[in-house]
Amino acid sequence: MYQKNFSGIQERLIISGKLVFTTPAILQSNETDGLADFVILRDEQDGPPLLPGSSLAGALRSYLMKTFPSSDAEGLNQEKVRLLFGDVSGNTTTRSWLFVEDALGVESRIEFRPGIRIDPNTQTAAYQGLYDMELLSPGSAFNIEFEFRLPKNDGESLKTLLYAGLSALERGNIRLGGKKNRGLGRCIVQDWTVQRYLMQEKKDILRWLKDDRTSPEPGTLLWEKLGFSHEPEIPFEETLRISAKFGVNKTLMIRSYPTDPEQPDMVHMTNIHGHPMIPGTSIAGALRAQARRIAALKLHSITAGEDLVNQLFGSENPDTSGRLAGSRLIVHEAVIEGSGSGLLQNRIRIDPFTGGTYKGALFNEKPQLNGTVYLNFEITKPTDPEVGILLLLLKDLWDGFLTIGGEYAIGRGYFEGIEGELVWNGKEFSISNENGMKITPVDEQDNELITTAIESLQPNAKDER
Repeated sequence: MYQKNFSGIQERLIISGKLVFTTPAILQSNETDGLADFVILRDEQDGPPLLPGSSLAGALRSYLMKTFPSSDAEGLNQEKVRLLFGDVSGNTTTRSWLFVEDALGVESRIEFRPGIRIDPNTQTAAYQGLYDMELLSPGSAFNIEFEFRLPKNDGESLKTLLYAGLSALERGNIRLGGKKNRGLGRCIVQDWTVQRYLMQEKKDILRWLKDDRTSPEPGTLLWEKLGFSHEPEIPFEETLRISAKFGVNKTLMIRSYPTDPEQPDMVHMTNIHGHPMIPGTSIAGALRAQARRIAALKLHSITAGEDLVNQLFGSENPDTSGRLAGSRLIVHEAVIEGSGSGLLQNRIRIDPFTGGTYKGALFNEKPQLNGTVYLNFEITKPTDPEVGILLLLLKDLWDGFLTIGGEYAIGRGYFEGIEGELVWNGKEFSISNENGMKITPVDEQDNELITTAIESLQPNAKDER
């Protein structure tokens, strides 16, 4: 049956803004005949990049479902989120009060990036694991638009939920597209405008029918333009954030293959501006491989260790129902600063049986030399074991027991910890280098949080939080 609940619309709000990507993004198409293995979605008629309204609505809904509780005395809960976006329950369908338009790219640049899938057991490149991606470069922009139909019942609570989602999008807390938990798809929104149409007023109905947008709502901030008398209170987001500064110990190599014949055969990866960088996929891959070893050792069980790692980094294989779990850990891309111009090296490949060189196996490469880099991680609503394993991973990276990138067997990819900070549910900790990594709470009473998280990594340990 179809449940009709559109009988009492008080207002229509047309909300528009300019969405700008601050990191590369992939809005993936299903096309298989493009220039890359993963190509961006384009409008079939005009050809510019396309941001589907369904993708934007899905990202907003997912964020609100994670942010708001299942029940709340003020009505700001997951049930109201389902009411805002529509829901299907059994044979009953509830239509959405929020309509999200498709958006075409108005400012866009394209870049290509190679990738490689690593076999977690051998730590080498997987068979047929090489791929490349077509990405939207940072600065690519879309004009986005929403229509919110304010109902007579639950109107204010639904508008508050809408504000929570749009303000998170504005701040960059919602990512879009593929690999968004690996540093891609971060965006902000600028220049909000709101058009209000009172559906009990004849002149506003005529304005709406004519699509008259000459009378935007006053105000500077989004909540003012939406008609709130004060900024709505949004639930506190339980998040762990780690930001740590590292020095590259000698050289680093994440391979990229130039098309210019005058360039070396292999160089360290750079972004579109030519700055050396470390993609989030490389960082997360190295962390995951080490996490498998740590979890199996601490929990005395390979199976229990795999469950914890899959819970944190996402599942590699589908469960019994055929579903995959996405990563809960967000790993940001990182730009290397203060580095040298690179070190050109000529190399040859040796036949292990004869001790001689392979025919035609002379090549050269240019790894990245020294420099500093900030690595940033975050996870929402982490458990104590998840925090514990992240801290142990950070320590291994800090002390040089964990490498990132290729050619680690010849000394590349090692780091040295310098300084950092950790914020866990609003509690702040400083990270310093004092004969190894040292975590110091701003408030001494919070010191036991770190100890508890580390100690929770043991067989049959229960998370009390």
